[in-house]
Amino acid sequence: MGVTLKNIASQLGLSYTTVSRALNNHKEIKPSTRKLIKETADSMGYVPNSIAQGLVMKKTKTLGLILPDITDGFMAELAREIEIVSDRAGYTVFLCNTNWSKERTRNYVKKLIERRVDGIIMIPTSNDISFLETTLKYDTRIIFIGSSLNKIEVKSIQVDNYKAIKISIFHLLGKNKKNIAYLGGGKELFANEERFAAFKDILQNNSLFNPKLVANSHEIRKDGYLLVEELLEKKIKFDSIIAFNDVIAMGAIRKLKELNIRIPEDVAVIGFDDSPISRILGIGLSTIKQPIEEMAKLALNEVIKKKDNKKILLDPIFIHRSSS
Repeated sequence: MGVTLKNIASQLGLSYTTVSRALNNHKEIKPSTRKLIKETADSMGYVPNSIAQGLVMKKTKTLGLILPDITDGFMAELAREIEIVSDRAGYTVFLCNTNWSKERTRNYVKKLIERRVDGIIMIPTSNDISFLETTLKYDTRIIFIGSSLNKIEVKSIQVDNYKAIKISIFHLLGKNKKNIAYLGGGKELFANEERFAAFKDILQNNSLFNPKLVANSHEIRKDGYLLVEELLEKKIKFDSIIAFNDVIAMGAIRKLKELNIRIPEDVAVIGFDDSPISRILGIGLSTIKQPIEEMAKLALNEVIKKKDNKKILLDPIFIHRSSS
């Protein structure tokens, strides 16, 4: 059995109430007494019961972070930044990896709410998040990163996808690239839906959209390598690619290099996220940088200060490298 407050009180000849207040930094307890009690508690190996404290204070100082794939460069960096800012604020983060499973997402949300975390920060696995409607009656704050769904009242923090795609397209047009292809992620992903809608709208407005230059994956993890193969099978000329993310862009570059297609002379490639993979390729990948540090700070701020921002849109940053 662990050390209790009664053990510490008995050791010091003080009351249980005094010990409890001192360990909770109560102002009525003299600083010298607080110091003595804390030093004694440490020496005895006392570990506070954070669950019990959370029930009393109605704040557990814990967060849930639900991600579809922690091996993804963007998500890994996001997890790191959220852990850093949370630790500075005195919060502990429970990291949950769903492996793109709706069922695992649903179960993790339920388990985290059962543990009374103060907030859940998540990248949804798909647009089907109807199960969250039953969880919103709890005090747990839910914040989406990279998604904003009108079906449900959840706070969201995301980059302006329309502006990001517009920047990418006009960069390519400036290089006289007019046959632009889009390589998408899973169709169920909100971010993919939004980026493709922007791509289609902007190109249609410039009389350049060709539906045959779209290879939209039916599998979230489908490699850009295979999507380029699909484009080539259509035998429709393309001179540039905008990919849903850097992983897909990397696969596309691998296939193009295999066929001795010059990058960017024959085909320019632009990714999305500015994940580590974009910086270590043999050819530097042009990409859209998402402000991950700012996203992490804003997400934690939404949990701590309980602000009423429905949707926070952040400016994308275009990173020009040799692939375009």
